[in-house]
Amino acid sequence: MANILNTLASGVINTALNKAVNPIGHNPMGSPMGAPMGVNPMGSPMGGAPQNAAPAPAGWDCSCGNRGNTGKFCAGCGKPQPALWDCSCGRKGNSGNFCADCGSPKPVLWDCPCGCKGNSSKFCAECGKPKPVLWDCSCGCKENSGKFCAECGKPKPEEA
Repeated sequence: MANILNTLASGVINTALNKAVNPIGHNPMGSPMGAPMGVNPMGSPMGGAPQNAAPAPAGWDCSCGNRGNTGKFCAGCGKPQPALWDCSCGRKGNSGNFCADCGSPKPVLWDCPCGCKGNSSKFCAECGKPKPVLWDCSCGCKENSGKFCAECGKPKPEEA
């Protein structure tokens, strides 16, 4: 009878000690009550890395060295996020003026007066109009498309 009482008392004391040490219901091995022994709450074996580790934070890396930016501008230097483009060779996510795999130039997109946006060829995909010829004025106004400068009114120079 004394053995039974000692075993019972020892179980009650151990339970009370475990509750005092682990008040949120974890067993002495660090896993939640009811979880297998030797497994921590992150789901990995004790001492190991988590089984379902979160992926690295998404974002973009700036040329200044600041990594993991999530906004439109770099948190370190304020530079805008580079515009990424996909090449016809299949390389996705190019950020420079040339493809990193094949060296093809970045396509120049233009909007047609008919409303079709993002044309990349010499003619509009919607109405067939030719791409407007852009010219820079001597006053400094760039990419004029009409016969006269939008800034100073000078006529478009004659091509030789």
